[in-house]
Amino acid sequence: MPQHQVSSQPHDAPIGPGTDLHSGAVLGRRYRIGSKLAVGGMATIYEAHDIPLERMVVLKVLRREFANIPEIVGRFLNEARSLARLHSSHVTRVLDCGNIQQDSATDVPFIVLELLDGIDLWTALQQSRKLSASLTARYMLEACEGLAEVHALGIVHRDIKPENIFLAHEVDGTQTIKLLDFGISKTLEQTTMGWHTQSCNIVGSPLYMSPEQMLALPVDARTDIWGLGAVMFECVAGRPAFWGSTIFEISAHVLSDPLPNLRSLAPELSQDFVRIVECCLQRDPVLRFQTVAGLAQALQPFAASNSPTAAVRIACLLGLDAPTSVPKKPVSQVMLNGFNTKASEPDSVARVQRRHWAVWASVVVVTVALLGSCGYRYPAATTRVVAEVQHRAAAFFSR
Repeated sequence: MPQHQVSSQPHDAPIGPGTDLHSGAVLGRRYRIGSKLAVGGMATIYEAHDIPLERMVVLKVLRREFANIPEIVGRFLNEARSLARLHSSHVTRVLDCGNIQQDSATDVPFIVLELLDGIDLWTALQQSRKLSASLTARYMLEACEGLAEVHALGIVHRDIKPENIFLAHEVDGTQTIKLLDFGISKTLEQTTMGWHTQSCNIVGSPLYMSPEQMLALPVDARTDIWGLGAVMFECVAGRPAFWGSTIFEISAHVLSDPLPNLRSLAPELSQDFVRIVECCLQRDPVLRFQTVAGLAQALQPFAASNSPTAAVRIACLLGLDAPTSVPKKPVSQVMLNGFNTKASEPDSVARVQRRHWAVWASVVVVTVALLGSCGYRYPAATTRVVAEVQHRAAAFFSR
């Protein structure tokens, strides 16, 4: 561990433009700022030295321009609350949180996280392009274990992507998967309809967003299963399952195009492994794995270096007696809403026309949500029309 000079009487760091903190300054009379690690859409990430405990940590500081927006501040602090409730070794730990005083009226919040040694999965894929099915299964099995505790507490991550899956090096030389960035996670509420979120905002990363996220519909744990499927596809295929230059183009592909043939992109894969990925990427959540326990049980045989008890541990975290298994029917029989390459209904032309309408309806919903997130206020009549479009599109995709 590098040595850091610690003053006997540290002074709080001044906050500069864009919430930049200068190296060597002290925050909260405790954290000495080191190098800037990254700048994200919502926060700036710094390495820092925890002076009293003499350890290195990560500071995640909300960008100053968002400090006066309650929704964003709430989303940022929700990450600290979500992580503080978790104890899994596969989830990054939150150590502290606080505020930087910007002026007499506004405080800028920050979160203190454990400092991890390693690289994220996105970086690993840039280096090797593709991963083997065995290594992918091992990584996803550990991610499932982290998500099991998350889901058991009624939380949906909603932003599973390679950048948020970290390959951490432990002190003993082993490698452990850590889930990162719970900034847009959502606490679920139990209703007679089941677990679902009450937010209709579109949040997440387009390449890994589920159809229900694209349509700003309620989400549940199966949304994270879609994200894991999208990550698995990219790991073994060397490219995302769906691609586009804009969120609207990506949405159109996700909501209407067939899933690319994974065997043609990675002929070495077994049909069983392909079926697992395809099961995760079903448009209809009912046809996906219903829990990460089911996904873990299906992945277990492919993760040769992993303990056979991993799927059992995941089931126990979710309070299940036994993991569910991958659907027994052939993949072609469990495809729905356009993942089959051929239409079998006699009114296939009508279905294609209705599907095109539903895709464009989703584009309307996405556009309205994005403009709304920027502060635009719509007339009440417009809001009602968009709600009706969203309801009809949801009804179509639930068929």
